[in-house]
Amino acid sequence: LPALGATIFRDVTGNLSFPRATAGYTGTWDAETDTIANADATFAANLVLSPKRVGAGTAVSLQLLQQSSVDFEGWIRGKLAQGISIAIDRGAFTGAGGDAPTGILSASGTTAYTWQVGNSAHQNTIDQWKELRDAKVPLNTAKWLSEPGITADWMSTVKESGQANYVINENPTGAQRVLGYDYMDHVDITANKVIFGEFSYLLVALFGGIDLVVDPYSSKNAGQVELFANAFADAGLEQP
Repeated sequence: LPALGATIFRDVTGNLSFPRATAGYTGTWDAETDTIANADATFAANLVLSPKRVGAGTAVSLQLLQQSSVDFEGWIRGKLAQGISIAIDRGAFTGAGGDAPTGILSASGTTAYTWQVGNSAHQNTIDQWKELRDAKVPLNTAKWLSEPGITADWMSTVKESGQANYVINENPTGAQRVLGYDYMDHVDITANKVIFGEFSYLLVALFGGIDLVVDPYSSKNAGQVELFANAFADAGLEQP
């Protein structure tokens, strides 16, 4: 999420509410003494981010913890925290609402562009870019986000027949770009979905940190120690 440029609020203590404008103020040219007509902005229901619980847990044998020559418990804690971070990413991208965030692919009000079968992949990326330009979306720091299958396809798909110029401009350092904009992929993006937009409008709230609990008692008869990680987070689009 930080790499995409999402706006992240950390250590939040209460619900966050953000106004959503559906139409802004418009200016008009008038004669010197003409009355200026009101052109009020209009707003939709506020975006509200509230705590939603995301957790991960595991059980390991007490013998393994005692025999390990490394800090195995610390290693497991790190893996649990990583699992929660991945789940927050997934919620921000594909969450269906309810107990989970309402992710980008589930949000209402986004602009959907259906790729045209007869067009090349390169032409479809141009048309998708044009959809947002026509909607007056600021694209100075926009990015592409898709899934690894699309990445592999675009790395081998030429922009025009007979040219060794591919839809994704591969870079040995790992940076990839499409139409001059950064391109990234994520395994949880739905197959064949391509997101293009200004990701600073994706708001993520983290309510405190990750709470890690070690429980050596509940499964003591089985010689196991249980480890749990809990966090509270939410995500949503300020301006779909």
